[in-house]
Amino acid sequence: MRKLVACAVALLLLAMLPVEAQTIEPQKSSRFRILQSLGGGQGKAIAGRLAYDSRDNFLFALPSAGGTMGAGTLVRLQPNGERFGVLHRFDPAVGGPAVGQVAVHPSKATLLGVTRDGGDNGVGTIFSVRADGRSFTVLASFGGRDGETPLGAPVLSQNGKTLFGTASTGGRYGGGTLWRVAANGSSFVVLHHFGKRKTDGSTPMAGLVLSRDGKTLFGTTRDGGGKGLGTIFSIRTDGSRFATLHAFEGGKQDGASPQDAALIFSYRSEQLFGTTPSGGRGDQGIIFRIRSDGTAYRVLHDFAGSSGSVPGSVAQGFDGLTLYGTAAQGGEDGGGVLFQLRTNGTRFKVLHNFTAKSGNAPLDGPIVSANGRRLYGATSAAGAKGGGSIYAYDLFD
Repeated sequence: MRKLVACAVALLLLAMLPVEAQTIEPQKSSRFRILQSLGGGQGKAIAGRLAYDSRDNFLFALPSAGGTMGAGTLVRLQPNGERFGVLHRFDPAVGGPAVGQVAVHPSKATLLGVTRDGGDNGVGTIFSVRADGRSFTVLASFGGRDGETPLGAPVLSQNGKTLFGTASTGGRYGGGTLWRVAANGSSFVVLHHFGKRKTDGSTPMAGLVLSRDGKTLFGTTRDGGGKGLGTIFSIRTDGSRFATLHAFEGGKQDGASPQDAALIFSYRSEQLFGTTPSGGRGDQGIIFRIRSDGTAYRVLHDFAGSSGSVPGSVAQGFDGLTLYGTAAQGGEDGGGVLFQLRTNGTRFKVLHNFTAKSGNAPLDGPIVSANGRRLYGATSAAGAKGGGSIYAYDLFD
């Protein structure tokens, strides 16, 4: 009887704890598994997100190093880990390494992306390739006033006819550009040149995201703004109505210097969610939320060593109330964490601590499966072959 009373008291005390205190402990990682380890000629060091093609049921990734020529590869595999293959090995003389995430054309079996180097001027390209690896084509080369060194993943218009992206440097004022090009490579045009004014922001390193109606693009810059610590911006897809929605201030109250972690747009709430790799109470990064009109900016979470540090992009769950993401450092083993957080900033939980054995240092966040029950992501280092890994995490039993 005494044991039953003691158990009841313990359960009562646990229920009285704050939500954060109950949920900060990591779950057991029986739901985590490695789909593919990377290394050598397969490529290594995946720095961006995976992409998913629902028609053929394949995941795609862009290892940024390795391959036969050291400039990375394009690989694919099915969500169960089967049918893994290298579709393309990038040649630095042509273009490479590829960066970010490939855009999957909604009606054609085609992938589109950007490379950091190569092309006619040696400062990056836009490419297309069939989803089976055939017909690799350089659609456009960057240089000079068009912008240089694209680092963020491009995004397709809703009808699949137009590709939008950024270049981190170059352009009219040297602060980078925001561009548009037809999906077949024609009609390239610069929509915005960064760096004309300090408040405008400069050095866009992350990919763009589209609004629900497909008429507005949102993104971030690493530099510029009132304190030189980066901005969040919006612009119409025709290049009009450019606006700075937020200028980061750093310190304990705000994030600083967003880099290659892209924003996400919540169709349910018309809000944007994103991260910065520094700033916040521990100067180890934050998760933030802002309305699409630039109002109601709020820091949702400050990272610390136990909960990870240097976060990548977040993804929104199917319930519309949960965010999932990774941090490249920190956690129990120092190799980063996989986490979840409610969109109101509560119930932060570490789902998995990355280790050298399974792969560590996840540089960008996961994607959510088509049925909303699983996460897919990648690590950039260690693992069985030394080049990181592609993993899956089951959200539900």
